Amino acid sequence: MAKFNKNLLTVLKVLFSGILLYLLFTKVPFSDIWELWIDSNPLWLFGALVLFTASKWISLLRLHLLMNWLGLNWTFPQQARLYLLGMFYNLFLPGGIGGDGYKAFIYQKTSVLSLKKGLSALLLDRISGVWALAVWVVILAAFVVELPFYERPWMYVIAGILGSIGYGLLVYLLFKNTWGNFWKGSLLSLGVQGAQLLSALFLLWSLHAEQDILGYLVVFLISSVAAVLPLTIGGMGSREITFYYGSLWLGLDQTISLGISLLFFALTALVSFTGVYYHFRQPIWAITDPATPKPNSDGTTVDRGSLDE
Repeated sequence: MAKFNKNLLTVLKVLFSGILLYLLFTKVPFSDIWELWIDSNPLWLFGALVLFTASKWISLLRLHLLMNWLGLNWTFPQQARLYLLGMFYNLFLPGGIGGDGYKAFIYQKTSVLSLKKGLSALLLDRISGVWALAVWVVILAAFVVELPFYERPWMYVIAGILGSIGYGLLVYLLFKNTWGNFWKGSLLSLGVQGAQLLSALFLLWSLHAEQDILGYLVVFLISSVAAVLPLTIGGMGSREITFYYGSLWLGLDQTISLGISLLFFALTALVSFTGVYYHFRQPIWAITDPATPKPNSDGTTVDRGSLDE
């Protein structure tokens, strides 16, 4: 029954993605987007791919430092192998437990971390990413004339400060034992989203967009938040519908908006597919060593996991 429910959920996600894309292509013909792609600059496209790949390596480093803080004795290459495999599972095998669920299972199998603690660490990793997206949004939004409060940029500053305080309190209260990794992890989160923001900028340049660049980037960041929601396959459809209505709101070109959104999904799929190599390799738990909790300040080795203490 559980397997049937997972398969049904996958089918529903595929259908929902398909319906959203169909509705969008009735408003913006795919032929127009295709013509835009054919005329794109390949050098800027390659630069976008490099920057997106860099963002994933920064994200991997963030996760590696967090799990190392919790006592996972993995090398960076071992963590990279599981990370790429998780990306592949998230996008191409959505009917299973998913990339995050698989990573949490492996952490439990190879260490003293419980499944709940592994999932809580991965949840914290996601939360820090959403916070970083919000920070970049308020920074760029202050310079977009079409947005509210353009003449009162201090309101964006206040929103950013209050949001960051709320994020810090959330981490301190729910993930208290990872607090020692908070600042480093948060800075890396800003780096992840910053690299993806630059990747989106390169995609815009590849499509010869010359006006309203900041508007496109703000909508891109907002669409990235929508893509995190587990409603579609790999965020496909959710990102595009957000981009479309965001472009209407800010008076942007809808063809360019959908063009960059679909190109970004293509970059995600291309990088994620590299994880298929590890799908056919030796199981990850066969090449890892058990974790040992790191010593605390008092010399004890109590596990620093969170949420079930």
